[in-house]
Amino acid sequence: MKEALRNIAGEENFLDDERLDGYSVDGMRPRCAVFPDTVEKVSEIMKLASKDRLSVIPGGSGTKLHIGNIPKSFDILLSLKKLNKMLYYNPDDLVAACEAGMKVSVFNGEVSENGLWLPIDPPFADLCTLGGVTASDSNGMLRQRYGKVKNMITGMKMVFPDGSIVKTGSRLVKNSAGYNLSRLLAGSYGTLGIITEINIKLEPKYESRKSAVLGFDDLSDFTGFAGKVRESFLIPSYIECVSTSFADAVDNAELKKFRENKYMCLIGFEGFAAAVDWQMEQIKKMGAENNCRRTDYTEETASALSSGIRDFPSLFSGSLIIKTGVPVSEFKGVINKITGVIQDSDVENITLSHFGSGIIYSIIPLGENISEDTIAGLIKRIMDCTDGTDGSTLVERVRLNVKKSISVWGKTDNITIMKKLKEQFDPQNLLSPGRFAGGI
Repeated sequence: MKEALRNIAGEENFLDDERLDGYSVDGMRPRCAVFPDTVEKVSEIMKLASKDRLSVIPGGSGTKLHIGNIPKSFDILLSLKKLNKMLYYNPDDLVAACEAGMKVSVFNGEVSENGLWLPIDPPFADLCTLGGVTASDSNGMLRQRYGKVKNMITGMKMVFPDGSIVKTGSRLVKNSAGYNLSRLLAGSYGTLGIITEINIKLEPKYESRKSAVLGFDDLSDFTGFAGKVRESFLIPSYIECVSTSFADAVDNAELKKFRENKYMCLIGFEGFAAAVDWQMEQIKKMGAENNCRRTDYTEETASALSSGIRDFPSLFSGSLIIKTGVPVSEFKGVINKITGVIQDSDVENITLSHFGSGIIYSIIPLGENISEDTIAGLIKRIMDCTDGTDGSTLVERVRLNVKKSISVWGKTDNITIMKKLKEQFDPQNLLSPGRFAGGI
């Protein structure tokens, strides 16, 4: 098997020595790692894996590989980071096509030369690849204004578990012909097929961006303020809320002054300069009318908090991280429930939320004295907070021994349909086996 893979990928794109420790997933080390540099090589690798029934976990830079259940088996780590070229870019079309291993930062650097950009800000934007961001449907603060990354995809090329190469969609901004397989693979975490090329819609870059940091003494003051903004004519690109203890992890003296309060709100606007300036003036008035206790309108402070929010997983690598998603209309009720559950559990909690997209992160630093049963029980109670809503929960990071006893995906609707899709796309269960919802 290894010799065949070495011949396909090439000696320089094959690994089977002690360096494999760096590619382990949940403590499982692959038998080998391959780094194909063409779509055809990805196809040949999957044909071999299908013939020999070898399990494959695809990845890019590896920034999201910690998310998911523990793999049932792990033979091959298939990295797409050498598939990193821009394939097509015409600014007049507002569409670009690239290989899946291209980094988000590099992609935006190239298209920005013509005043365009891909408006996403996922964690580790300097490292993560467009294929990884798409496969995990990873979104950040900008989702509030620009939507999810899967909605920016106009087409893909992908390799299925049997090695067949399939192309979906096109390079048109508007394309409604046929089933939208691109959106099916976006967010499938590499369990249905391997994304190798992506066609992406672009946006004109804003003329001006300004942000503000506001301090509140109570969570209800923040939700009241955010609700007023949402009901107004203002169009914020993001409304974030974090516990002020978050400031301890960010190297900025001005942010630490907000420790006198309990919560910090980061709100930002993008667009034409005059419109941005007018909206910032309205925020100053609305903050004063809604129990805002401290403000900072300097870009340096806002940028420090924005960077911390974007890359927070790196700031709290040893913590339990639970992501809850709810409709914005149910945000207030669910975040209050989660806060109450954690307070009753007598553990420290740092709240980080994307208000405008209904995302709530619970970041819980765990001492060695907290038992695995206690952690598992806390996870269950937080998952229960979405009962009676259209919400969902994902445990993004947790101790390995706890992960063995839970499903990190929580309660999953339509699991029967999902299993049928998996059986059709991957009947041998080769791709990321057991990692997705329902043990798929």
